[in-house]
Amino acid sequence: MMKGVHDMVLKGFSYAMIGAFLGGLAMTVTGSAGVLMGF
Repeated sequence: MMKGVHDMVLKGFSYAMIGAFLGGLAMTVTGSAGVLMGF
């Protein structure tokens, strides 16, 4: 029982990390594009 919960927590954590990484990447790309468009 506890092992299943532990696996779910780990899976959720890795998904959160990947999501945050992709979100930051997307923000960086849009920010750079905005700066380029500004110039």
